[in-house]
Amino acid sequence: MVYGTRLPPFFNTVFGLVSMSRFSFLGFIFMLVSPSLLWAQPESDDASVVVEEVLSLEGNFRRGKAFFTQRGCAACHSLDSNVVSLGPDLSKQDKPLTAAEILESILEPSKKIKKGFDTYAVILASGKIMTGRITEKTEEKVTLKVPENALVKDYEFTPEEIDEIILQKTSVMPKGLLKDLTSSQIADLLAFVRVLGDGGYQEPTPAALPAKLAGLDLETVEADSTFYSPEESMKRIHVAPGYRLELVAAEPMIEEPVLCVWDGNARMYVAEMRTYMQDADGIDQDLPRSRVSMLED
Repeated sequence: MVYGTRLPPFFNTVFGLVSMSRFSFLGFIFMLVSPSLLWAQPESDDASVVVEEVLSLEGNFRRGKAFFTQRGCAACHSLDSNVVSLGPDLSKQDKPLTAAEILESILEPSKKIKKGFDTYAVILASGKIMTGRITEKTEEKVTLKVPENALVKDYEFTPEEIDEIILQKTSVMPKGLLKDLTSSQIADLLAFVRVLGDGGYQEPTPAALPAKLAGLDLETVEADSTFYSPEESMKRIHVAPGYRLELVAAEPMIEEPVLCVWDGNARMYVAEMRTYMQDADGIDQDLPRSRVSMLED
């Protein structure tokens, strides 16, 4: 399946800086595959979470650590006991939590609200209502931590500015935080959160990189500007032992590819620079015809 998104003219220049040699791609994209580097096919991105499936998986600590930041968890949950955060400090758990307990607290954040982290609605004299966690309350002021998009902000109000403070039954932590995550990604996140409360836990030592494979010694040949078909092109590409070449996409699916990247769900994004230097004078290269296409199985 291919999705196309048109780009404004200046992207032609950006992609030109990335790769000034469009001819080297020959209009095809190939994938170099090592048996040890094959990735799994993307799982369903259904918003519903299959609890039993998630709990049956063994998550990866490092990937979970990345998701913890990417999903905005770090904005509300401090890992430093000296910092006052919107949510509980996950590195100072009262008792080690199981993966099932952590998952339940994410899916149903209002089911059990930890003492001291209640949500309050502060109704101001101006008529505005602010909702968050009260972190300080004195005769002079009330300090309220409020989540705003991916940030958490502190607001201070004097007693004269406040009409009423009402305790809420729902958690300030929203539902839907696991939306679009696969079961394996959720398991990774749980693996990271579980070990945060383990005072004796040490982060695994980074794996050593494998030894670099020997390259190929080929005789120098003259440059060939012949336009070859995908099948003919594959015959002219040499790969090291243990690798193989697979054709992923070709014209007419894509045109003038200059760059491709993958996301965490194994979807490929291809930058197609369709107007760059189509002739020696660069005529019409500012037309908005270049695009980024998303390819997935």
